[in-house]
Amino acid sequence: MLDDTIPNDEPEAHVPTPPPPHLEDDVSASAAPSTPNKIVTAEPSPPPASASSSLQSQPCQSSPGLNRAKFFSAHASSGTVCNLDLSRASLGSKVHLTGILTAVYPASKNPDRRYILLSDVTGTVGLTVWNANVAKFSSDGIGSIVHAEKLVLTQHNSKKTLTMTRESVIKCLTDPKNALSTWWRDLASMRPVPLGEVQTLPENSIVSVSGILGFVTAESKNVGNEIKTLTTLHMVDKSGSLTVRSWNQVPSIVEFSVEKPLLLQRIRITSFAGQKIGELLDGTGTTVVTKFDGAAELAQFWIE
Repeated sequence: MLDDTIPNDEPEAHVPTPPPPHLEDDVSASAAPSTPNKIVTAEPSPPPASASSSLQSQPCQSSPGLNRAKFFSAHASSGTVCNLDLSRASLGSKVHLTGILTAVYPASKNPDRRYILLSDVTGTVGLTVWNANVAKFSSDGIGSIVHAEKLVLTQHNSKKTLTMTRESVIKCLTDPKNALSTWWRDLASMRPVPLGEVQTLPENSIVSVSGILGFVTAESKNVGNEIKTLTTLHMVDKSGSLTVRSWNQVPSIVEFSVEKPLLLQRIRITSFAGQKIGELLDGTGTTVVTKFDGAAELAQFWIE
């Protein structure tokens, strides 16, 4: 279930070479020119045998501790971002990652496991957590910082993925001043994307959308031997339409917003049946707003 890792090598440490001694300091005072037109210069003294700035004709020697540094660097993990296509680490190497928790899927048994999504400004990546790590994640943690160490970069169906091993460590953090926390908060205040442009967005983009909530549908589905309700919001604006769904209970404010302007701050874009759709983020991930800039224009569009 959990594989051993194949560490990657990092560049060897470079020992700076001191500059050669100044030849002017070795000129003897007794070697003054005997005639005005002749300059006599003393030969420079050879550098000591222990100096690191050996002559080019001499072979280079390994610096003390170089093998030690090489050994430990081979077992150190390198950092990556949530968009694994931008990662420079080689397949099989250990990496560490920090991202915002944007989705938590239901846990499975035998063995205990759970799939989560982590996001940053570069994109989104999925990760399966195992055993004791399963209980660390719930929908209440959406928007928190997750830091994982000693993950393994692998490949599945020609796509880079991350895998946990016995050595992997993962934890949730709370730091409002962290750059990731700032990025997450700023997403809610970004300009809404026109509904017609959602089809051009990359998978797993997190954006805000606004439009008229035309109607709401709900249907029961069997998911993992459990009956769950899929709620779908059908939205429209002058650029097009979009369906936004949720597998969990939607905010009660939605019930009173049918045929009225609605702003959804921070939803995740995914695909279903070849079309891009939106998904409400659980917990406090998605914020539903009924009074916002542009609401009057949407209301006018709806009655024209």
